[in-house]
Amino acid sequence: MKKLQLFIGSILATFVIMAGLGMLASLKELEQGKGYDLPVFTSQQAVKGLSEEMLVDQLEAAKHSFPLSRAHYSSNGSLSLDIKVAASIMTPSLLYEELYHWLNFSFVEMNNVDRLQLRIVVDDRKAHKKQILLGLDARKDQVAEAHLQELKAASSELSKTTEQALRLTYTTMWHKKFAPAGQ
Repeated sequence: MKKLQLFIGSILATFVIMAGLGMLASLKELEQGKGYDLPVFTSQQAVKGLSEEMLVDQLEAAKHSFPLSRAHYSSNGSLSLDIKVAASIMTPSLLYEELYHWLNFSFVEMNNVDRLQLRIVVDDRKAHKKQILLGLDARKDQVAEAHLQELKAASSELSKTTEQALRLTYTTMWHKKFAPAGQ
């Protein structure tokens, strides 16, 4: 009888300890999320930060149009991305829309990105080579909402002030591919 009581007592003690450890783990998770608003309770989207450990998951969740071929985040607030596009792309508006998306993600949705370096790379499978089509080196403190809105609405060309603020670099390939008719 004593052995049965000892056995039942040890099983109960094990359950109590397991439940206590589970509660401690959930308290730790709550403590780590402290300081962030949950979107359920606020009218604004929660602002969060990128981390090197979760970079791939965070970028995948960003719902982008074109695939990423390279990504790197540095703890000094610099995010570098290479975006892969097919050689058959014919309209710059799709590319400007993608730039808008990544600028908005980096500077509005994330609270710890101060610089975005982005290259749009053409993956020409027939020629078996990759070429840079467009480069961007934007700093958060130089990008205004007006620049983002112009980028979002652009169909062919951007203003010089927006190009300078975003530090856009167009390659020869861009000019050949998207040159206005008659040039």
